[in-house]
Amino acid sequence: MNQIRDVRPLHRSFGAELLGYTLGDQVDTSEAAALRAALDRYSLLLLRDQDVTDERQVALARAFGELEPVRSGLAGTAARLIVLSNVAPDGRVVPESATAAMNNAANRQWHSDSSFREVSALASVLSARRIPDEGGETDFVSTRVVWREMPESLRARVRGRVAVHDLRFSRARVDPALASTVDPLELPPVRQAMVRRHEPSGEPGLFIGSHVSGIEGMDDVEARALLDALTEFAGRPEFVYSHTWRPGDVLIWDNRFTLHRGRPFPADAPRTIVRATVAGERSSLREAV
Repeated sequence: MNQIRDVRPLHRSFGAELLGYTLGDQVDTSEAAALRAALDRYSLLLLRDQDVTDERQVALARAFGELEPVRSGLAGTAARLIVLSNVAPDGRVVPESATAAMNNAANRQWHSDSSFREVSALASVLSARRIPDEGGETDFVSTRVVWREMPESLRARVRGRVAVHDLRFSRARVDPALASTVDPLELPPVRQAMVRRHEPSGEPGLFIGSHVSGIEGMDDVEARALLDALTEFAGRPEFVYSHTWRPGDVLIWDNRFTLHRGRPFPADAPRTIVRATVAGERSSLREAV
């Protein structure tokens, strides 16, 4: 059996590198239980120096649940994986298209993957296949830690609130043309509680991000001011773990209780990363705390 030998903290408050675990073609039930328990505890998991294939990544992701379908219009949909690459089949770095550049800009905002789906994602599994020599880090915060450290005056403004998440909104903030690539029938706006309870620990966690277009019961100006204040607080340096990628890295994170954002990298540097997204379960709109 493939076992986790030990863990190494990534940040003082969350995240762990799993030592001794090696990706294989299958994940047995005991391995899956150990991985899920680790994710519940740490919210962010790192596997270093892995021999990653599409099949192994899918097997790992399925240890956490069923995979989401890949949104129409995205490349690299084999086996429900999203391939994000600027490398052509002949190995050349291709010029960044306008759409790719805008998508990269959108992903550099704090967000939770698939929060714009009625059933938001449980987890993401991202592998580094080819990485630039500099730049391209991914930043993470634990929204359970953020809530724990948040002043009561700010918590009181969020309790019981419902936010509207809309992919077209977040894309339009980057460029209106990018919003037009999202099918409103496929992905209409959805309502999500702004505070969720982490069932294993009982801890609350903030659920926001760049896809939030508004807050029910607030006008746009008031809602945007609150969202900006929450995002600014969550993004404080003391809460952030910034991951510097190496080829063979695999990161797994809990989308329900983390936010993440990508960082820029040189446009002429080769980069290929691959993501699987694990579907979640329908959440309650009732107040979590």
